[in-house]
Amino acid sequence: MTRIKQQLVTLWKRPDKDGTGYTYYLRYKDLNNQLKRESLEHCDERKAERQRLKKERLFGIICG
Repeated sequence: MTRIKQQLVTLWKRPDKDGTGYTYYLRYKDLNNQLKRESLEHCDERKAERQRLKKERLFGIICG
């Protein structure tokens, strides 16, 4: 039996104010179970995914 690992950190893409591009955010729950949104302040999807994985590993070490 395999267990599906839940994502602790999700990537959220939000359109800019002028509507020409996007800004990426990380959404996660902190240790007090409060929802946090952290702006990555760029529009590079690959870089955002790398940052999400890095934060996911950090939470895996802290919470696991």
